[in-house]
Amino acid sequence: MIYYKVCYFTPKHIYSYNFRPTLDHTKFGLSLEYKIGEWTYPIIPNSRLYCFKFIDDAYHFRNLNNTDNFVYKCEVKNPARLIKYIGSVADPEKAVKFWKSKKNKEHCIWENIPQGTYTASAIKLIERV
Repeated sequence: MIYYKVCYFTPKHIYSYNFRPTLDHTKFGLSLEYKIGEWTYPIIPNSRLYCFKFIDDAYHFRNLNNTDNFVYKCEVKNPARLIKYIGSVADPEKAVKFWKSKKNKEHCIWENIPQGTYTASAIKLIERV
């Protein structure tokens, strides 16, 4: 099944938009690089990656933040819709504590999570849309 991922692009690398090396997330080991055609897994064991099921939701998120980011078509493993509140993705320390300590994190939702966000156990970028 096809999903969509918003990514931060540099000439040599593709990063998760929210977990790119230019943010505070790097000091918590959360900078996450993607490569076209390769499966990417979460850095924190048993955590989840974020994606969108519908391209309109991906573009809405991209346009709210920075139109220099790109939307990629992707394949996902074990997609799940977010349904519970747990905290803010803007606080990397809380994110690390959550993913390392809780069980059954498949259906979670962050504060102010973008509309249409899903999680996946792995994501493989196919192509830039």
